[in-house]
Amino acid sequence: MIGTVLGAAFCLLTPVLAGALGWRALGGSGRRALDAAAALVVGPGLVAVQMLVYHALGVPFALPWLALPWYVALGVALVLARRRAAERGYRAPLSAPVLVQGVLLVLLTVGTAVRAFAVPIHDGDEVNNFALFARVFGTLGSLAPERLVALNEPGHVEYPHLVALNQAWLFAFDPDTAPWTARGIEVLALLAFLLAAARVCGGHGWTGTAAFVLCAASPAVLRFAIGFADVRLLATFVLLGHAARDVAARRDPGAPMRLALLAGTAALTKNEGLAVAAVAVAVLAFWVARRARSWLGVAAVAVGAGLCAVWPILRWRFGLHTPYVDHALDLPLSLLVDQAPRVVMFLAGEMFPLAPDRIAVAGVFWWCALPAAVFASRAAHARWLLLAWLAHAGLYLYVLGIARRGDLDALLGTAGPRLLLHTMAWPVLLLGRLVEAGRPQDDEGVTPGSASGQPG
Repeated sequence: MIGTVLGAAFCLLTPVLAGALGWRALGGSGRRALDAAAALVVGPGLVAVQMLVYHALGVPFALPWLALPWYVALGVALVLARRRAAERGYRAPLSAPVLVQGVLLVLLTVGTAVRAFAVPIHDGDEVNNFALFARVFGTLGSLAPERLVALNEPGHVEYPHLVALNQAWLFAFDPDTAPWTARGIEVLALLAFLLAAARVCGGHGWTGTAAFVLCAASPAVLRFAIGFADVRLLATFVLLGHAARDVAARRDPGAPMRLALLAGTAALTKNEGLAVAAVAVAVLAFWVARRARSWLGVAAVAVGAGLCAVWPILRWRFGLHTPYVDHALDLPLSLLVDQAPRVVMFLAGEMFPLAPDRIAVAGVFWWCALPAAVFASRAAHARWLLLAWLAHAGLYLYVLGIARRGDLDALLGTAGPRLLLHTMAWPVLLLGRLVEAGRPQDDEGVTPGSASGQPG
């Protein structure tokens, strides 16, 4: 039992180590909560890329070979850390609101972990898009293209393989316990969102605490924390939006590469993440060409574009198919016009529930966040967040509106609330802007506009 726990912890935490090392190598954001959230998010992305490279080179997915590069990198980082004096920024003392946020964060994480091991494993994404592939990757030690094609027959190839590749570590360690211990990856994804929300919305004031509670304790988030990759994508989008702010500030030369890494991670997580990541990299390319021509900027665009291309290339190379994506462009525009009102009415019902039983399922996030976000977007420097939100919502309206006739109701019931969850990232960021406007200095001693992490 102890060996199983230690082995699972090793498999779960090594990708976090990879994320921490990779993020720190790019300079980090200078904000502890955001850097911790980024390590939890980009680590699995880096590990997924590592495993794809291993497959291309013929290196088996054996745990020692998978973990060795990251612990060698850790040793190098520790040696370099001893050789240079650490610069310690101002650390504000803990306050009652910050303590409340910390307690809530711990309670939600622990509660989700308990629920993760209590709720039975159910058919759906957890099995069809994660566990089936992870078992193949982990037990055979490679991507096993012939097995992927076989799994494609029931139509299970839907998502890029970031989650499955990370779960493969657990299947390589112990295939019998892996379906349960793999849920630890989802708990860490929730923790990433909570940390990001705490930094974006939280602060010493009670207003920030209220905003954090609104975001973190939303039933819409906790509902999909187990068995899905949607909370992971939500956390990635929050970090992506905050990284875009650092890029626009033009104070940190590493910011474009961090944005590219987050975009690539989103692209490897879900097809919806790929769509948003492609737009983000295109915007980054336009920004680099117009505002900040540099080799670092060009390299960031190349890295982002390369990561966005991984899943399409993999699908083409192995002959995989994602039925909904494959047929989306073949559907007539008139279908979208005909079905869009039904989609809008469904999403409005999810966003603004009136019945108590619906509030218990969907929460009151949108009732509070929507007017606050619109108010915050009145500031010129925050309007791009509102535009990003509208563009993201428009993309999903298109995705749902082109569903085949007869499939729309089923698609709305299964995918609609989860797609809506992804778009929460922009109201969360807008709420953070509103909270920042009411305080001169944040909870880590950094002025609101600072990207360096130095005292304001």
